[in-house]
Amino acid sequence: RPLIFYFTMENCLFPCVYKSLFGFDCPICGFQRALLLLLHGEIKQSFFMYPPLIPALFLLIIFALHLLNNKVIMGWGFNVCGPNEALVVSGCCYSRPHVVAGGRVFVWPCVQFAQKISLNTMTLQIESPKVYTSQGVPISVTGVAQVKIQGQNKDMLLTACEQFLGRKESEIHNIALATLEGYQRAIMGSMTVEEIYKDRKKFSKQVFEVASSDLVNMGITVVSYTLKDISDDMGYLKSLGMARTAEVKRDARIGEAEARAEATIKEAIAEEQRMASVLHNDTQVASARRDYELKKSSL
Repeated sequence: RPLIFYFTMENCLFPCVYKSLFGFDCPICGFQRALLLLLHGEIKQSFFMYPPLIPALFLLIIFALHLLNNKVIMGWGFNVCGPNEALVVSGCCYSRPHVVAGGRVFVWPCVQFAQKISLNTMTLQIESPKVYTSQGVPISVTGVAQVKIQGQNKDMLLTACEQFLGRKESEIHNIALATLEGYQRAIMGSMTVEEIYKDRKKFSKQVFEVASSDLVNMGITVVSYTLKDISDDMGYLKSLGMARTAEVKRDARIGEAEARAEATIKEAIAEEQRMASVLHNDTQVASARRDYELKKSSL
């Protein structure tokens, strides 16, 4: 026979202090007797001895299965989250998920379920190697973007929950990275090398605007985008730099020659003015000496 049948009312129950003092059966004694009858398979007698036992065990089993299925230990009661997280509560009493960003909420066991979603800012390094521009020149571009799930806008947060709830932050990172890389490639293909190279602000603005309009449909906000580096294997950018360097050197030489010529002209003018001043002074001296001699001879 199974070992459980060797436990009887007489040898397994602990003496009840309440009954010893007052002579009445307390609810705990009834629970023990009902539990023992239930373990012996006497379900009907167990129910009549302690009616709340069966529903309590039934709810306990459901709750245990709920915890096991969702793999959560603290999914009920008061749940709190930091300012970089959001709580998402679904189940009874809510027609749509209830979201709380950086706060707390009470979750009823078995009938409601709480999950968290991260609102941290993610840094994406977007690399687009060997993409052909509108001129057919292959270049490589590296951009840096800051993205995050928007927690201030409730509609965007609900959209992000539909897309990413239950996923790891690394998975969200990869999805945003792939989306931004596609738009970066598209903008590179619509511009010339000179436009990207000379007007980085324009390129960054176009990528930011196009990517923001699409990622907002996934509940993600693009905080910033910056073009970090441009390079190519054909030497095109180097040629542009050499041409620009040559232009600068030429302009410098021309400017230096013009400055020297202007300085020479100014020096000649100054010398002419000096000689004219000397001649004028000599003339005045000679005139004064002549007048003096004439006056002296007349005397």
